[in-house]
Amino acid sequence: FPVTIEGPGKIGGALEKVVPESILGLPVGPACFVHDQMWKGEKSWSAYHAANSVFLTNLLEINKRKGGYWIIQAMRLPVIYSWFGAVASPVGAARYWEG
Repeated sequence: FPVTIEGPGKIGGALEKVVPESILGLPVGPACFVHDQMWKGEKSWSAYHAANSVFLTNLLEINKRKGGYWIIQAMRLPVIYSWFGAVASPVGAARYWEG
């Protein structure tokens, strides 16, 4: 189910209100929540990179621990890395500094 993202970590535009909370059936809301909270905190380049690194680590750990069969875990990896790429991109950085 989609969740509403508010605050500095929002995507904006047409996707502002609809962001998936799962990857191929695996709930990853806690990783998203922690990332959003970290983006609301201290504003510095080190805090930005730390928040994104924690996001990636949390997504990978959730997938590893609760992701089911290894083949499904492997299928989620491109999505996980694309989500990390999105928040670590210049567009993600711009959103971070808007808050």
